[in-house]
Amino acid sequence: MSSTEKIRPGLKGVSELLVAEQHTAPRVGSGRVQVVKVEGRTVTFRVSVADEKEPIGDGTHERMVVNVARFDVRVQDKVAMVRGRT
Repeated sequence: MSSTEKIRPGLKGVSELLVAEQHTAPRVGSGRVQVVKVEGRTVTFRVSVADEKEPIGDGTHERMVVNVARFDVRVQDKVAMVRGRT
């Protein structure tokens, strides 16, 4: 999968992991996101933000491609289970 490929209909990306570090006080800046690894259904992005003077922060973000219908069923099952406890 390249960064320009689209996810097929019926699939979506969900956040799996976000690791971020802030270097300086936040202010208006511009960001850059780059796909650095695709392993199975997991896509890893490198994220960085900087202003005209210096880097503001950076990190990594992992997203997993999931089947929407199966994912929604699992979420609804968990909601029903939690509601049944109260």
